[in-house]
Amino acid sequence: MSLPPDDFGQKIFFEIHNDLPREGPGSIQSTLQAFCSIESHDKQLNILDIACGPGMTTIELAKLGHHITAIDNHQPFIKTLLTRAKEELLSDRINALVGDMFCLEKFVPQNSFDVIWSEGSIYLIGFERGLIEWKEFLKKDGYLVCSELSWLTADVPNEPREFWSKNYPEMHSREENFEIIKKCGYKLIDSFVLEEKDWWNEYYGPMEKQIQQLKLKYNEQKEAENVLHEQQIEIDLYRKYSKTYGYVFYIMKNIDV
Repeated sequence: MSLPPDDFGQKIFFEIHNDLPREGPGSIQSTLQAFCSIESHDKQLNILDIACGPGMTTIELAKLGHHITAIDNHQPFIKTLLTRAKEELLSDRINALVGDMFCLEKFVPQNSFDVIWSEGSIYLIGFERGLIEWKEFLKKDGYLVCSELSWLTADVPNEPREFWSKNYPEMHSREENFEIIKKCGYKLIDSFVLEEKDWWNEYYGPMEKQIQQLKLKYNEQKEAENVLHEQQIEIDLYRKYSKTYGYVFYIMKNIDV
């Protein structure tokens, strides 16, 4: 669901999301599968992890021996990441910043990253806009790797179509995203759909438990109940239409410099 516009709604939203293992569908296995499509030539890569959340992906990329600049606009997530980096003895490989994907130039230098990584978050700025604006932070021949909510079938039922037209009107099919990638000056290297378990094990599963606990905490508080209900609708929708849409990894190389 989209971030509510009011302060109380946002408070409930972050109570739903705080302490989840990750902030969107994914898994260590899918992260590593996507990374295998990158030609690293056994060198340490300089990676920008945009909207890193609590840092599960950041930690895994750092474990591979690379240097990660991780950025997120939610300070508690950055605090969690810094704590985990210290526990994993990875502090020397991770630079974690509170910052905004909409104005990266305030936080990181241009033309400086071998890889830009964004799991489950490019929708915030929009797929095409993200590819265009983030390109200037890539080195020549650098890679952009992202997972993006995408239609998987041509005939989309009305229920998910109406829900996502409200919550993510810029949502495209895989084939449409392939064309956007080409138009924005990238070469598609690989693409794959996340498995359904990647939605449940570390995201929707823990989130449903969180929602049930918050329903007890905010019993008969209508505004809170509305936010919780909207999030549950999203979960139930995927349970019903998981063959219709999903998260897709897109691994692309910068060729237009």
